[in-house]
Amino acid sequence: MKHRRRRRRGSGRQDLSIDNVSRERVEYWVLSMLIPLNGHRDFFNTMGSFSDDTVAYFLGLDKYVDNYAPEDKKEILTILKNRLQELDSSDMPSLPRILGRNIKKIMKLIKLNKTERDILIFAIYLKYYDLLGEASRTLNELSSEKLVTVLSYLLDHAPHKVKKALSPRSKLARSGLVTIDRDGSGSMASKIEILSREFADRMMSLDEDIEEMIRDSVRRCEPALLSVDDFGYLGNDLELLVPYLDQAVNQKRQGVNILFYGRPGTGKTELTKALADRLGVGIYEVSYADEDDEPISGTRRLKAYKVAQSFFSNNKVLLMFDEIEDVVGDDQSFNPFLPKKQSNKGWMNRILEGNKIPAIWITNDIGSMDPAMVRRFDMSMEIPIPPKAKRKEIIQEACANLL
Repeated sequence: MKHRRRRRRGSGRQDLSIDNVSRERVEYWVLSMLIPLNGHRDFFNTMGSFSDDTVAYFLGLDKYVDNYAPEDKKEILTILKNRLQELDSSDMPSLPRILGRNIKKIMKLIKLNKTERDILIFAIYLKYYDLLGEASRTLNELSSEKLVTVLSYLLDHAPHKVKKALSPRSKLARSGLVTIDRDGSGSMASKIEILSREFADRMMSLDEDIEEMIRDSVRRCEPALLSVDDFGYLGNDLELLVPYLDQAVNQKRQGVNILFYGRPGTGKTELTKALADRLGVGIYEVSYADEDDEPISGTRRLKAYKVAQSFFSNNKVLLMFDEIEDVVGDDQSFNPFLPKKQSNKGWMNRILEGNKIPAIWITNDIGSMDPAMVRRFDMSMEIPIPPKAKRKEIIQEACANLL
């Protein structure tokens, strides 16, 4: 709300889907879309009704919802303009308590500036409240440049600051929290991409550690069942790997990436957890399935990876990314989200080079990966099936633990 002077209480019909603390903020954004940004041209359709009745009810236009006469349009616009002017002369309401606390946690972790912070807040509201997304559809198809203009107006930040905050090199993009779909034009809800809807839900409703905000995408691993000593048959490779990772963690070396490959069931995941245990560090897994055991897309997994790299960069931890073939497979038919078959590989290379936390990437099918990509890893280790004697020993120890 611009030219803020004093706070006034809102009036009119309350929408039960939007909490009272957020109502005026959402109402201001909706009215700004409809009036100065000309969304009203789509809001009024030619059949004497509104493009979205929920938005109309939210704005207190109940008596016009079923059918309005052409001469009512001017009166409706006057009502909306007067309400917008009233909101425009008031202070922007504070954030809901839980959201405010969670935003402060993220600000502390990754040091967002005010423009980036406000874009993150708007993106959370956009995903959390369907009504705001529906209202944004009145702006029709938005290009990336037009999106900058719209957000500049809604959030009261200079266009050049919004453009910088939305750039691929911004903290929002590098952290994976908020990114922009730069291909063509689309609705605001489709152009602004956030980590996940679950993340938005938890930011609005869960007053917990920030780790809980992203648990659907990045999870702390369960304790290891085996030790590094159980993998002694890997020989010199393992003897090199343990001190290498130890130095990487303690010296905060950037761009450390290890690739484990081999048939399913050979213990790649368990070795990764055992390494973290040996080093005395935490370990988080970038999830490949959500809490309903539904597969997570490659695009979202990479966002989650970037979020984890940003949120945990000051902690002594390892990251594990299983089923890497989902995101770097050589067959584009399995990776439709990769631009142009990732022809120059620069996009993935930047991810590997820029990570602050050592990452262990796991694949069951190294043949699906471009050999040039495989060479980007510091070490690539094949994890074979354990020798028969070792398998017998592991089974005996597991059975003994059950007794």
